[in-house]
Amino acid sequence: MVTATIKPIRDVLQQLISLAQPSSKTKYACLYCKWPSFSLEQLCIHVPLYHTNEQEFSVKCNLCQRPTHNYAVHLHDEHNPEQHPRSIAGPLYAFSLVVCRRKRDNCFLVVQESGSMGFWLPGGRVE
Repeated sequence: MVTATIKPIRDVLQQLISLAQPSSKTKYACLYCKWPSFSLEQLCIHVPLYHTNEQEFSVKCNLCQRPTHNYAVHLHDEHNPEQHPRSIAGPLYAFSLVVCRRKRDNCFLVVQESGSMGFWLPGGRVE
């Protein structure tokens, strides 16, 4: 994690603390690491936090029993308790690429995309 302020660090630490708290709600196991006893909220935090670079795999969702080709995306899109509104519009071919240069030695940092999508530049170059 790279940040210039303390607030994002506090937010992440708060999420980590919530993962360690026992929950009396329905329990779910992580399909990647088989760790048991997550609430839905804890599972939706755990999967992207610990399994961002896992290979996609076909599996039956342990929440809704529907088959899925990418469990992490399915979990986020179908079961995320934050209830973000879903877009019904056509596909959007947007991307972001964050590159930081350290002036001291001209080293570059390319920030990782989540979901194992990899790094790429449009047309192979930057304008």
